[in-house]
Amino acid sequence: VSNALNELITLCTSFNARFRNDDGLESEDYMSKTSPQEILRDVQRFSAEILRLTPHAEVFQKLPRDVVFSCIHNLVNVIRAGSETLIFASSTDKCESSVRIMSSLEAVVLVERLVARVSNAIVVPEESLGLCIDVTRFHLQKNILPFYDARIMAAVRPHIHEDTGETSQPRKENAGAGRRGLKAKAPKPVDMVKDRVLASMDLLGDITPSVKIQASVSYPLIRAALQCMTVHAVPELKPKAVSLISSLYTSYPDLRENILDDTFGTLIPY
Repeated sequence: VSNALNELITLCTSFNARFRNDDGLESEDYMSKTSPQEILRDVQRFSAEILRLTPHAEVFQKLPRDVVFSCIHNLVNVIRAGSETLIFASSTDKCESSVRIMSSLEAVVLVERLVARVSNAIVVPEESLGLCIDVTRFHLQKNILPFYDARIMAAVRPHIHEDTGETSQPRKENAGAGRRGLKAKAPKPVDMVKDRVLASMDLLGDITPSVKIQASVSYPLIRAALQCMTVHAVPELKPKAVSLISSLYTSYPDLRENILDDTFGTLIPY
């Protein structure tokens, strides 16, 4: 256990050091001077190492509070850099906006994984988890569902087919895709985003029974999860949505009536 703890502390300290200058003071240089691709690689490597150590649950409980808070604080900086970035029909997986989104969502999943491991020992800042919930909801509603449902596209992303200028090859529509009112195939970044959003929904379902956050933060995600139930072209979202809604329903007794009302109101027409 001691070896695993030392390894985990070294790993976290090394990651945190990227966000400090030579004098050990917090600096914005890493976020401003490092390429989006390199930031993504750094976060993915850190995430892979944290995932490798997750079987040692007791080790995470012994992490020093300041190390945990520094990790979460620095990951929040990465999250914010791509938190409201949009995917367009012309987007590619290599364009800068897509890479920023993937870094942001990788950091979201990593924060949630850390929270799930340390919540019994450390009170995690609510605003950090609230940001993770909001970013998950944003990408679900803005960067996933509109590509699979024309009704949602018209409501929230009517200009989704604009050329962003990040690629010289705008995506053309292909007939017969079989999605409700849509002819164009979703661009590749959508699948990448969907994978991370699914992971986030899984972790949030695990976290909510033990880490309470304000209803005003969690409820928009419930509504987004209910929307998933009406979009048949992405069936992999439905079990995650059901599990998340069930977890939030159990964890927030005061919201149960609202959840039931919205559930029936959303699903009955379908």
